[in-house]
Amino acid sequence: MADEERKELVLDYFKRLDAGTDFMELFAPTARVYYPKWGVATGTDEIAELFGDVAETVTAMSHDYTYFNYIINDDLVVVEGTSTGETADGVEWRADDTPGGGRWCDVFEAERYTACSSISTPTTRVRTRHATPGTTSDASVVG
Repeated sequence: MADEERKELVLDYFKRLDAGTDFMELFAPTARVYYPKWGVATGTDEIAELFGDVAETVTAMSHDYTYFNYIINDDLVVVEGTSTGETADGVEWRADDTPGGGRWCDVFEAERYTACSSISTPTTRVRTRHATPGTTSDASVVG
């Protein structure tokens, strides 16, 4: 699977998620998904349960695909982005300067042509230093 195909697979996941269409076929039977406040789901049955539970807490969600940042290394695809939405309690979120404020980072292990075998959703945002002395930039940290 080429890097561009992996990127398209991940983008397809987010578009299906936002549209409310089925995306479970994108997961391998042994996939693992971590979602904050839910924990780790292993296998497609638990993953479907996780997303069902999360869906009950969110009435609207949209990801900003145009501004996704990708890092692809072999089967791993790290994507950082922003989202907007509303919780079932009527609380809206958007990308802003508040902690968590609609910012997220997911890690996918995209193998073969049809499956994401793992996803995690860390949300830590830090300031890092690049290898070039004297330069800094914002970066998301996985983990």
